[in-house]
Amino acid sequence: MTETPNIAQHKQTQQSSLFENQSRFIANTVVDGIYKQDLDELDARCSHTSFEPQPWWAVDLEAVYSIHTVVVFGRTDCCVERLSNFSIDAIRPCNNHSGWFDNSLTTRCSYQDEATIYAEHRCHLDTIGRYVRIQIHKLTEEYLTLCEVEVHGTIVNVSDDTKSTAATCDESTNTISSSLTRQEVGSVIIPPQNNTRCFCSCERKQQTNVNTHLDVHANEITPLDILVTRIKQELTIDEKNTSEYKRSKTSQPVTRLSSICIGVIGSGIIAVQVISIITCDIMNWFAQWN
Repeated sequence: MTETPNIAQHKQTQQSSLFENQSRFIANTVVDGIYKQDLDELDARCSHTSFEPQPWWAVDLEAVYSIHTVVVFGRTDCCVERLSNFSIDAIRPCNNHSGWFDNSLTTRCSYQDEATIYAEHRCHLDTIGRYVRIQIHKLTEEYLTLCEVEVHGTIVNVSDDTKSTAATCDESTNTISSSLTRQEVGSVIIPPQNNTRCFCSCERKQQTNVNTHLDVHANEITPLDILVTRIKQELTIDEKNTSEYKRSKTSQPVTRLSSICIGVIGSGIIAVQVISIITCDIMNWFAQWN
């Protein structure tokens, strides 16, 4: 387990839908500190969405954190295969932020293909956000059931874009103005005196060139993208496994006299048959004129 505390416990949560409007399946059961994964138990409580495309669950950490690890506990009594092909994203709000995911930047922490009942995902060093979202990405509709989620990280002091950030963040250089010595961490400059990061004002214009996993919104992954990726994987050919490659490495040139003789005889038989057919055609042609 991680050394930092679980910053998700007892925080506000949301999910894309509620299975049959049953209260035992509401979103906040995932952060209640009860680690019971068998829904057949009387007092077991897990979140459960409806059967829908790309269901999701999210928690509001109530502050911006550098997220180190996300631990996911799935259902054990049945349906283990449902918790697969899911992403874990950190979402950080920008200026004029009005909702959970409105006007925000998203960083991909991790993606898991295989089904699981327990998974501990370590995020990139620059995975920063206020919200953590887990979302299923499958070609068909699916349920999302989570029994507990832990988020571990450290708080980050972030300047507000609507206040000091716009004045101190130089969009041409993506730096924060400061007369003191500054420390560069990833794509931002951190003033040593207060560890303040300039996010949205500068990074918004350059985010696509900074990190390949930065600003990858989970909703932008479509079923077609998943299908194309899997088809490419299936169609990838290993040259060393082809029969032509193996023959080139194992076969020897044909030098045996018997093989050469068989080839010559076969060619001769074909030539005789062709000549016979042509001769018959010529004789028939002369017979018609006579």
